[in-house]
Order: sequence, then C-alpha cells, then structure tokens
Amino acid sequence: MLALLIATLPLLLDEAGASARLAELRRDFVGRPKAQSMAALAALANEAPDTAAAARALDWLGDLRHGEGDRAGAEAAYARAYRSRDPDGHRLAARGLGDLAVERGAFVRAEALFTEARAGAAGVLAIELDQKIANAKKSHRRALAEWASWALVAAALAFFLVRARVWQRPLAVPTEALYVAPVYALLIAGCLGRDPAVLHALWLCALWSLALIAAAGLSARRAVPVGAAKLAHAALLLAANGALFYAVLNHAAIMDSLFFTVAP
Repeated sequence: MLALLIATLPLLLDEAGASARLAELRRDFVGRPKAQSMAALAALANEAPDTAAAARALDWLGDLRHGEGDRAGAEAAYARAYRSRDPDGHRLAARGLGDLAVERGAFVRAEALFTEARAGAAGVLAIELDQKIANAKKSHRRALAEWASWALVAAALAFFLVRARVWQRPLAVPTEALYVAPVYALLIAGCLGRDPAVLHALWLCALWSLALIAAAGLSARRAVPVGAAKLAHAALLLAANGALFYAVLNHAAIMDSLFFTVAP
C-alpha cells in the first residue's frame, strides 16, 4: 500500500501545477480536437483533486459535454465541481446544474441553483444569472398555467361527452368537425418540412381542438342548449380552445418566438 501511494504521488498536481495545466489547455483549445481537450480536462480533475483548477476544469468539461448533448456526463462533471471548496468553481457548477434543471422542467430547483450561484457573482456573470433567475420564475409560472389549461381542456371535453351521452345511440359526425378538419389538415400540410416545433404544436392543437369541436357538436345535437345555456355552451368551447392554444404553445416551447414574430 505504501509503495502504491509513493508511486502515485508524482501523478498528483498541486494548485500551481494544476493552474498551469488548465491555462495550457485554454491556450491550445482552438487548435486541439474537442474530444482530446475533454479527455485532458477529465484527467486534470483526477490528477488535481480538491484544487480550484480541478473545479474549473470540471465546469468547463460540463459545458463541453452539455454542448455535445451528453446531459448525464455534464451533470456528473457539474456535480463534482459543485462539491468543490473553490467559490468560483462551485458557483459555475451551480449555474450548470441550473441549466440542466431548466431543460428537465424543474424550474423551482433551477431558480434555487441560480440564486445560489448569484450570491457573490459579479460583472457579466451576475447579469447572466439575474436573467436566468427571472426566466426560471417565468417558466415556472407558465408551466403552472399550462397544467391549468390542460385541466380546463380535459374538463370541457369530459363535460361535452357526458352531456352528449356518447354511450347511447351514436350520432352523426357534427358539421362543425367536418368543416374544420380539412382546414387543420391544410395548415399541417403547409408546415411539413419546416420548423419541427411548430409542426408538433399544430398536430397537438388540431387533434385536441377537433375533439373539442366534435364533442361540443354532439352535445348540442343530443340536447340543444337554449337561452343562457347556449351562450354558456359556446363560451366553454371558446375558453377550452383558448386554453388549448396556450397549453400547446408552451408545451412546444414556441411562445416567445411567436410573440416576437407577431410583435410590431
């Protein structure tokens, strides 16, 4: 055991040696294959544990893995840096973990990590973290609103189907559904080969909206609403479709891009 320890001591870098190695990696990064740089960063973190340079190397490695789509690898690197005693390494790791939490939809956790990273941050990093905190809060509010919208859509659909008593003698497909179906089909066809997120949103909106319109039409045929009930029937259908539109936009993550497109 003692011989093994003596043999491995030269492989461990002190703070100065680790900082010099990290500076060298930064200097040569552009002219070196990314995979080679990532391997060198991982080696540095292993050879210089508990140093500030190791924490920075792990943060950088996490960023590179994240950029390559390796979320599990990025989270592992950030998690090691997060446990570092180096304030900057810990701070950058908290930011990286927060970014991953946002992608998972864990907005409350992301806000907590960004707030932790914001403590002691300065300059551009502080501005970036302020924006990330604000975006995490906004995304959390939108997620809650999306769930509420889906709940309204499901409740309206269930109400129309129960009122239509679909388990009894079937009724013919409502004219309203026959009218909107080809319109939705044309909209979807026009988006083929374009933005995948928009196409996904169109599919979701068309299917759920068609279901709502058909259920509302069946409900009205089974028991024709009159007076205030007719207005309430139409208002519920309108509200459900409006909620559906919001839920689909947020689910497809195209709400901001849509607002920027239609803004004057």
